[in-house]
Amino acid sequence: MRARAYVEAEQVQAAIETLLRALERRHPASVPMRLALADLLGQVGDHRSQEQCLRVVRDLRPGKDADRRLARALVARVAGMVDRESAKDYAPLVDEAARLAPDLPELGWLRGRVLWDAQRFDEALAQVRSSAAALPEHAQVQRDLLGLLRTTGYRELLLATPSTKEDEGLDEAARIERERLREQHHERAYALFREFLDRCPEELAAEEEAVRELVRRQFERLAEQARAALLQDRPKDAVRLFENALLLWTDDAPTRFNLGLAWFVQGVADDEAYRRALAEFDRARRDAEAAAVDPAPMVLYEARCLAATGDPDKARALLRRYVEGEARERVKDERYLGQMREELAKLSR
Repeated sequence: MRARAYVEAEQVQAAIETLLRALERRHPASVPMRLALADLLGQVGDHRSQEQCLRVVRDLRPGKDADRRLARALVARVAGMVDRESAKDYAPLVDEAARLAPDLPELGWLRGRVLWDAQRFDEALAQVRSSAAALPEHAQVQRDLLGLLRTTGYRELLLATPSTKEDEGLDEAARIERERLREQHHERAYALFREFLDRCPEELAAEEEAVRELVRRQFERLAEQARAALLQDRPKDAVRLFENALLLWTDDAPTRFNLGLAWFVQGVADDEAYRRALAEFDRARRDAEAAAVDPAPMVLYEARCLAATGDPDKARALLRRYVEGEARERVKDERYLGQMREELAKLSR
């Protein structure tokens, strides 16, 4: 009763001391008192003592409830160790918690920390991702996922770096295979960096900027290669490169427009290519308007795609909206405006 009064008065430490004395002197086998003590120990962050208390409870009253309580105490204890101690010191506690309550959502994160310490980055990432999905508000889990994404991304970049020494003595087939693997590492690095940017909160803007610059440079490199392929009449290569670039920078309207062009030039012999082009031009137009960029080229080619796929009414409606309707002021390029008027006149005959 005295312990309850202390709790109600928010004197938690006094309540803990009262329960400890009562357990030691009069009620050593009281499960309710030990559970109350464990709860209070958890409140003050003494998870080691909480764990010890719950081990006694488990001995006194075995069962799934006792297992789960102990597992949660172990998880809480390890959560306080991961940034201060080596993984080898807390890995046994993680394993024990997993045996007691394998469905606890924090376990993927803690297994991931153990794997991360062992430099098993891919396995660590998979484990931490599972916890991050289940615990979107858990700051430590989300922080560690960001750290793993960045660290694994840089590791993939390192694996993608050419090495003359590694290539010595390889025949042509082996060199081609080595280059293919490097390209895979390169692509994966930037996929991880893109995920990092998508997840990164505002308070980590300084760290985000370094990764953002890396991703932006890679996006520009791929977009430039894609434009070259398009100019060299290699539209299928251009599509692949533009799509890879847009995985990194999804809302770049000019690049998406160029992807539409790469599909469009294949449409003469392939109606499906026209449909793909139409989808890209439509998305590029919307992205351009959202970014206050002149949507004229996107509108012109979207209308041409609509006409080519058998929908001239929609093509005319789209052109009228930008030539003489409510969206006229968004069109700044007079050259494209003239072409849009010509296209509209042709479709209106």
